[in-house]
Amino acid sequence: MKGQTTFGIYAGDGTTIVRRNLQLPFFEKTGRLDDPECYLAEKGLRDAVNVALVLGQPLLVTGEPGTGKTQLASSITYELGLPGPLCFNTKTSSTAKDLFYRYDALRHFHDAQFHRGELDIEAYVTYEALGLAILLSMDPKEVNSHLPAHLRDRG
Repeated sequence: MKGQTTFGIYAGDGTTIVRRNLQLPFFEKTGRLDDPECYLAEKGLRDAVNVALVLGQPLLVTGEPGTGKTQLASSITYELGLPGPLCFNTKTSSTAKDLFYRYDALRHFHDAQFHRGELDIEAYVTYEALGLAILLSMDPKEVNSHLPAHLRDRG
């Protein structure tokens, strides 16, 4: 058709590129594709992040998968010299509670059947991103025992 650009690499009709006497273009994957140092935020997004930082309030970032939400969080933590972002990957079966913690009922039940003595319920709880964020906003002396080792003793 006149005026249309055809790339011609993928024909969509089952004809291989070898049969069409073509080859794939050179592509070299680099580890820097997801490097937070390479992230460029648009002005509106930068302004929203700065307002949230000045106000000391969280910023809820929403969007379709693959739109750069995690890359934005990584960029912010990189530029501010903070530990990596706390991420929660939602599923269709996720509930609001899942943002805070996971409780391993099966392992708790197993241990209750085969171990004698008192079981610590905390050993069966894993805090998720929002639960960790709340704990990290509290006095470290009060919450260190609830945090994973890499997040303890922050100051």
